[in-house]
Amino acid sequence: LNGLFDFQLELFQRQRSGLLAARAVAIPLEFGAVLPQENLESDLSKGFEMVLGHTNKINDFSYGVRANFTYARTKWLNREAVTPGNRYLNWRNMTANRWKNIRWGYQTVGQFQTQEEINTAPIQNAVGHSALFPGDIRYKDWNEDGMINGLDEIPIGRNVEPEIFYGLDLSAGWKGITLSMFFQGASNYTMQPSEQLQGPLAWGRNSSSIFLDRWRHQDPLNFESPWVPGKYPISRDGFGFAPNKLSSDFWARDVVYLRLKSIELAYSLPSKWTEKIKSKQVRIYANAFNLVTWKNEGHIADPEHRLDGEGADGGYRYPLMANYNLGLSITF
Repeated sequence: LNGLFDFQLELFQRQRSGLLAARAVAIPLEFGAVLPQENLESDLSKGFEMVLGHTNKINDFSYGVRANFTYARTKWLNREAVTPGNRYLNWRNMTANRWKNIRWGYQTVGQFQTQEEINTAPIQNAVGHSALFPGDIRYKDWNEDGMINGLDEIPIGRNVEPEIFYGLDLSAGWKGITLSMFFQGASNYTMQPSEQLQGPLAWGRNSSSIFLDRWRHQDPLNFESPWVPGKYPISRDGFGFAPNKLSSDFWARDVVYLRLKSIELAYSLPSKWTEKIKSKQVRIYANAFNLVTWKNEGHIADPEHRLDGEGADGGYRYPLMANYNLGLSITF
């Protein structure tokens, strides 16, 4: 339609072989070394990207809209692993011909409400029930052996790499005035808060305000006073209570976000004005970057950063900064 619309659709697939890995065979300790890496593994990535655009001009007013959407995922084809000894180990550990975006963890069945409920529940940790309080996270005993351990882990979400990316580019112009905005976002991935967001008061420091909504005694100076329920478990000094920080659907969050990455408003002076100073163009502009982010999880500071509790990646990063600029551009 004379350039009013454009559409692109790309399907892509990449198969890699010869990925480095050590052979999954048992060697005696007397060997005194580890096996070298070899070109043993392979994987497959596939997906699609779609772009839809529209531009138009009505008298002195022009505008453009362009949206993009990408979906991609990767699976192992060949994965070096020892032969599983039973059906459970085959389901839990064999990753060949399985998508990489699986997060394992515990399924929760709420939080303990009373001490009596704690006493009759499956054993949650190595010290039994002696360290549990009302409000602590309760896990489902999937294999019904009376003990919560790694045998009860199941798929609870996706990994930290997004599978879906999307963006929106908007522009408009009228008699030398231009406005442009760029939005970007991602989804189909899961984040789990770092230890600072799971166990407040680490190193004797302060904690996030979200933990004001936690299980606590009505009178903090009287351990016998009634419990006040909250969203999060009771706060413990130090790094918190380790069983409460296990990978589970209590903490894992499916993330969706959209960010106004950039916006710019500019004005180009009429040529009859710029000719007086022998200039081809005089442009005044104001722009901003990382202005606002809409997200479904408020406690995640920046959904573009990994936030999976692995080291200092995510939870300890400096907050994302918004940038504001004013400028003048003169072209001779």
